[in-house]
Amino acid sequence: MKKLPFFPTLGTVVKKSFSEVYSSMGLSILISSTWCLGFLPILFMLYGFWGGMATTHGLGVNNDRFMFFGTGMLIIAFWNGLFTGPLTTAWYSLYQARKTDYPSFGLFVQLFKKHYWCSAGIHWLFSGALVILLLNMLIAVRNSNLLLTIAGTLSTYILLLVSLCFFYFHPLIQLDNTFKKVVKKSFLLVLDNFGLSLWMSLILSVLFLFSILLVFPLLLIYGAVVIYMIDKGFELIYQKYDE
Repeated sequence: MKKLPFFPTLGTVVKKSFSEVYSSMGLSILISSTWCLGFLPILFMLYGFWGGMATTHGLGVNNDRFMFFGTGMLIIAFWNGLFTGPLTTAWYSLYQARKTDYPSFGLFVQLFKKHYWCSAGIHWLFSGALVILLLNMLIAVRNSNLLLTIAGTLSTYILLLVSLCFFYFHPLIQLDNTFKKVVKKSFLLVLDNFGLSLWMSLILSVLFLFSILLVFPLLLIYGAVVIYMIDKGFELIYQKYDE
């Protein structure tokens, strides 16, 4: 098994991903538009919930803010498993099929149905774990109890590991791994490629924040960037291993 050079590999993934956005602009806009529509309900639900909480309680009490955060995270976790996760898996799978053929919309529907329950289950499991870990961290911050502080610190490290696993879900599901193997292999790939996994995930996170907070139209290419970066990164990483 060869060792991938860090900076050249990261640079290659980023360069190829944005080159693919340009060379396949039509597909990129289509992917990103549907991904954006799939994510918009999360924003609407959160903004609506925030407005309701602010009107009713003013969010002036810590418990109110804690309840808002917990409820908001649960909504995101539920919708991520219900639709956004399976949608991303379907687009990733279609992109793989496009490398050898000209896929149709019917194939997209078939792939969405084929991988739906595995993708939904994986995303519900890990999104739920993220919510629990985030709440543990918040509880630890709000209390000076030594035991809670230790639990919060451990939750922080586990949270980082779990959040990086999301990068590998779609390729592993597309390769028809079972639910158990997707969970196992994603953890192993993160542990063995921690640096690359961290930086690729950070780049996607920063782009997402810029898309939401500053330049909303970037969401019209963000979904495609996610697909292409996962594809290019996974391809370079996974070819190290003998199957």
